[in-house]
Amino acid sequence: MTEMITDPKKLALPLSVRLVVGYFLITGLVSLAWPFLGIGADPPGFAAKSFSYRLGAHFAQALMALTYIAAGIAIVTRRPWAVWVSFIALAITFLSSANGFAWGAATQLGQTSPSSTVRVISYSLIAGWHLFLAFLLYRGRAKIRPVVLGVPA
Repeated sequence: MTEMITDPKKLALPLSVRLVVGYFLITGLVSLAWPFLGIGADPPGFAAKSFSYRLGAHFAQALMALTYIAAGIAIVTRRPWAVWVSFIALAITFLSSANGFAWGAATQLGQTSPSSTVRVISYSLIAGWHLFLAFLLYRGRAKIRPVVLGVPA
């Protein structure tokens, strides 16, 4: 006879996956709200760019934020494609995240644009962070598969 899943502990996502979901949801929500909050440093010259350039940049940021939110919700709702969407989201947002990190670091260092050293360090840090998140997801992927309470395991 097959075992019925009734134990909430068996239904819970592993801590590593919950941390990634939290990161995805918080990052996505903050990234959506960021342009409207008026906080943070804008890259030098961004305000002088054309309206269409700024609109495109904000649209790209919103699209990446929505991808993170969708990936987080997909994991929580245990969609079979959730892990792959998460991997794709991490890959797509890598360049934007690393470039934004480099510009932020350059601004804090008093530079007008990121030096090659700042870029290499920024890209290395963001690559390490995204690979760490991908590892946590890969490690917990077996527990993300769809489960329905009371259905045979």
